[in-house]
Amino acid sequence: MSSSHSNGDAGEAGFTLVEMLVTLALIALLATVMIGAIVQMRSMSAISQRNDANTEFEALGNYLDKLIANAKPLPLIENNQEHLLVFEGAPDHIRFVAVIRIGSDQLGLRDVELAMRKNGNTFDLVQSSSPRRLSSSSNGPATLVLSPTLVTGLQSVTFEYLGVPSAPDATQSNWQTSWNEPGRLPRAVRLTVKAERNRQPVNLERLINLELAE
Repeated sequence: MSSSHSNGDAGEAGFTLVEMLVTLALIALLATVMIGAIVQMRSMSAISQRNDANTEFEALGNYLDKLIANAKPLPLIENNQEHLLVFEGAPDHIRFVAVIRIGSDQLGLRDVELAMRKNGNTFDLVQSSSPRRLSSSSNGPATLVLSPTLVTGLQSVTFEYLGVPSAPDATQSNWQTSWNEPGRLPRAVRLTVKAERNRQPVNLERLINLELAE
């Protein structure tokens, strides 16, 4: 009797051990599946964030391309009468005349400036515009109207200018870091924007041909 009872206890103990092993195996399998799902979700999230960043900068490039390409060869309002500029460019900002949207359903001719503004450890790209008329003050500048920031969190924005300088001995087009040729638009503007999104570098480079350049 005692021998039979011992064998029963051993069988129950053995069955319990098998159950534990099966349970542990299932837990390990579920853990593996969950880890794989988490890794896949993180990968999909990273891809989505990259796509969002690319979409953001593609939209910025398209907007600036259209805006700068349609610069008008008209003198800037705040100008030296002996040195009339229709386009003023530096490595980090540009000024020109363009038709831009005013409000929701109107267009107007404005002096436009694109410039970098310091924001903590990064920069914002800001567009400002001035009406093509003098202010009510006889000696005052035109009223400055600030539009919303175009993009934030940039590392750098660089403008370069292509054109033949007006000097008599200038015969070749070349890229320049600034533009202040009286009465002339550059033939093209090269825009380079560098930023970081989600710890990943995002760069934008556009070659913008000015439609009304000589």
